[in-house]
Amino acid sequence: MTLENWIREADDQTRHERLARANEVSKLFPETEMGRLFSGGEQTYRAFVEAQLTYISGLYLSTILMALAALERHFAGAFYASGLEAAKRMSFENLSERGQETGLFSADHADDFEKFRVIRNSYAHFREPAHELSSIQRMIREDADFDTILRGDAWDALQIMARYFNEYPYPWLRVEPQVLEAEKEN
Repeated sequence: MTLENWIREADDQTRHERLARANEVSKLFPETEMGRLFSGGEQTYRAFVEAQLTYISGLYLSTILMALAALERHFAGAFYASGLEAAKRMSFENLSERGQETGLFSADHADDFEKFRVIRNSYAHFREPAHELSSIQRMIREDADFDTILRGDAWDALQIMARYFNEYPYPWLRVEPQVLEAEKEN
């Protein structure tokens, strides 16, 4: 079989599933008249789009990693644009704490981001089989196969990303400049 035939066959076999996932994603990220603005450069927007496209394609691990990358770059970009030089080196955990402190997002969002960060780390960093967040332990605890868990985590990642970007399309309107100015002086 040629590569072209293999791709054509794979495309035919998965088209229905991809269309169903595309419908799910389009409901999470409706087109808006005003659009969305992103901090953190073109890469932030690209990660936002790729998180959606990888979910549609069934590449769930990539969905998780891209969703967190989009949020992390967006938060760092918003703080950096507001004058916080250290934002370019801050971890997602620190960005999330700062975001809650400055009003970039609510405490509910911060809780979601922390849960998401822990899940993302369990995929991005090796966990021994006995670790509570290892895929083996989760399969036992949740009585589910790995693909089911991974797809669920990818869907959760998209929901968290969608909730933030749908509720807060213009982040710098909420970052209090005086809070950031006081932090620069310290």
